[in-house]
Amino acid sequence: MNDSNFIPEHRLLSKDEEKELLNKLNTSKKALPKILVTDPQAVKLKAKVGDIIEIKRNENGASYLFYRVVVPSPEISLKDRRSSEAKVASKNKKAKQKAEKAEDTA
Repeated sequence: MNDSNFIPEHRLLSKDEEKELLNKLNTSKKALPKILVTDPQAVKLKAKVGDIIEIKRNENGASYLFYRVVVPSPEISLKDRRSSEAKVASKNKKAKQKAEKAEDTA
């Protein structure tokens, strides 16, 4: 588990793993349950729309695997998301530069 005992392990499947899974389950991505691209775990994994995320849940001493296909978030457009990501990156860069300056003066 990561971040918390309440958040199950999430990981992105490779394209080969996706094909193998879909063949094994005899299904398509459209038939899989969904996870929004804005979900905190999808964001952490840098998942893109169409990716498949494997979720490993441990219950009563047993492990269970679940799969979700990443879908667009209805709340934000791609343009808005890119703009937001750019703003966050800029803030992070400024904070890093400020911290480096503080270290240099110490």
